[in-house]
Amino acid sequence: MLKKKFLHTVLTFAVFAAFFSAVWKKSDLFMRFDAKFFEEKFNKSQWRDPNSKEKISDADLYIYAGTYYLNGGDITVVNPETPPFGKYIIGLILKILPYPNLLGILASLFFFVAVYLLVSKVESSPSALLVLVLLSLDPLLRMHFVGFEFLDMFYAGLLILFVYFFYKFMKKQRALDLILAALYLGMASGTKAFLSTWVIGLAFAFLLLFFSKIKAKVLKYAMFGAFSSLTVWGSYVRFFWNKPSLLSWLKLQKWTLNFYQIGYQKSFWYNPLSYMFVNKWLVDWQPQAIVLPYWSFLWPLAFLVFVGFFLRFSFLFLKKKAKSEDYLIVWPTAYLLFLFVNPYFWPRYIIPLLPFFYYCLYKFGEIVYKKSIYAKNK
Repeated sequence: MLKKKFLHTVLTFAVFAAFFSAVWKKSDLFMRFDAKFFEEKFNKSQWRDPNSKEKISDADLYIYAGTYYLNGGDITVVNPETPPFGKYIIGLILKILPYPNLLGILASLFFFVAVYLLVSKVESSPSALLVLVLLSLDPLLRMHFVGFEFLDMFYAGLLILFVYFFYKFMKKQRALDLILAALYLGMASGTKAFLSTWVIGLAFAFLLLFFSKIKAKVLKYAMFGAFSSLTVWGSYVRFFWNKPSLLSWLKLQKWTLNFYQIGYQKSFWYNPLSYMFVNKWLVDWQPQAIVLPYWSFLWPLAFLVFVGFFLRFSFLFLKKKAKSEDYLIVWPTAYLLFLFVNPYFWPRYIIPLLPFFYYCLYKFGEIVYKKSIYAKNK
C-alpha cells in the first residue's frame, strides 16, 4: 500500500513538473485581455481584406470571435466556418478570467483531467498518471500548453469525455451516463469539425450499443442521438433567433463545406502517416514537405502498437469475445480514417489520437513486463 502511494505521488509530481516546465518561461501569462486590440487585429487581417499583410492567428481569431459572440455578435460575420460552442466558452472564460494567455493552460488541464478520468476508469490511477507523463512530454502537446491553437486541446478533451461517459454507460447502463456522453459529443461537434465529429460519434455509439446485450437498444440510441443533436443546435441558438429556420442552418453548413473545399483543394490521404512516421508534412502551397520541430520518435512505435491492438480487437470481435474496454479502440480508428479521407490536414489534428496511442504504448509495455516477470519466475 505504501509503495502504491509513493508511486502515485512520484507520477503526479512528474506530470506537473513536465507540464509546468513548458509554461513557466512564458513571461506574459497574466497580460490582461484588451478587446479593442483584438478587434483592430481582426479588422486589419486577411479575414477583412484578403490582400492584407497583417495576419491574425487562429488562436487570436477564436479569442475575438468568442468575445464578439458573447456580446451578441452574429456568428455568420466572424469565423462562421468553425462551429461556435468552443468560442462561446472562450468568451465566457475571458469574462471571468481576463487573461487570454492562460487559455492554453486551462484547455490543456481540461484535456489532462479528461484523459485521467478515462484511463483510470479502464485501468487504474497510476496507469492514468503514467499515460499523462507521456502526454506531458510530447512535443506537439507541449507547444499547445502555452496557447498555440488551444481550441484543439479543448475539442480533444470533450471527445475524451464523450468516450469516458459512454464507456461508463456500457458498464453500468445508467441513463445519466448516456445523456452526458451525448452532451459531450454535441459539445465537441459544436466546437470543431461538426459533421464528421457527429457522424463518427453516432457510428461509434451504434456499434457499441447494437453489439452489446443492453436492452431497449433502439430507444437508447434514439435518446443519445436526440440529446447530442439538441446540444449542437443549442450552440447555434443565437443563429436560430435571427434566422428561425432549419434550412438556413443547413445552408450555413453547406457554405462551410464549400469554404474548406475551395481553400484546400489538393488531398494527400497519407499525410497523417507521413507526419507521424517521418515528420514530413505535405502541403499544396510548396513542393517540399515541411519538417516541424514538434514531432516525437515515439509516434511511429505507438502507431504500430495501436494497429496491433486494433487487430486484436478485430479477432475478439469476430469471436464475440470483445469486452467493453476493447471497443474503445473503435473511436480513434474511426477518427484516424477520417484524417485519411479528409481533403486537408494540419499537424494539430492528431491531438485527439495521442491519448489512445500512448495508452496502447503503456499497455504494450505492461504486457511485455508481465511476460518477462513470468518467464523469470517460471
